[in-house]
Amino acid sequence: MRIVWMIFVPVVLLFCFALIVIWMPLPRPFPPALSQTRNLWAAVVTGILGMGYLGGLTVYLISGLLRAGQVLDPVCLPHGLIASNYGLTGRQYDGQIDGRQVQIRYTPARQQRALFEVYLVAQTGTRAAMGSHKPLLDCRDCARVQHEPLHVYAEDPGWAEQFLTAGAIEPTLFHLLVDQGSTAAGELYIQPERIWFRAYVPSGNTSALLDAWLQDLLSLAGEVEHLP
Repeated sequence: MRIVWMIFVPVVLLFCFALIVIWMPLPRPFPPALSQTRNLWAAVVTGILGMGYLGGLTVYLISGLLRAGQVLDPVCLPHGLIASNYGLTGRQYDGQIDGRQVQIRYTPARQQRALFEVYLVAQTGTRAAMGSHKPLLDCRDCARVQHEPLHVYAEDPGWAEQFLTAGAIEPTLFHLLVDQGSTAAGELYIQPERIWFRAYVPSGNTSALLDAWLQDLLSLAGEVEHLP
């Protein structure tokens, strides 16, 4: 809505300005009011002002989108991760945390929610998918493992049951996938050589929440690798 007003209001003001310039009596050397020369002069001045405003508005919008993509800089850069652009307005971070290879992607909200994704290298040797709703991006043909309120699917149900009841994994999973009522459902994918987590988060400053999720995932990766 703010963008609409930023476009609509200046257009109205420029139109009013053009009418004033056309009608207002001005001393020489300005051409007479309502004359063809005055009309042309008003059109040129209004056009220059309009193009200048559109240029400024474009710079403002682009810089705003770029700032929105940098919300995770305070979280990721202190860990030594290297930031780079991702897509048109997103941000990607690559590097190691506590000796583990990590990649984080953040895509700013197009409407209300931003996409947060984390990839961690982990030697799991199996495949599973879980979330508060049925995860659809991997392991779709895997067997269902009963573990309410989560939807869990695994190619090795025995491994999944052991995983779900090991150590502090269950509260960590609930924090990642269930507890955050302000977010869309998170999804966790365990793949043979990595862990992939994705969730939609509200637009704005959610760096504290995302940092907590990152710590959960690092802990989870360590737990997974210690399972037989």
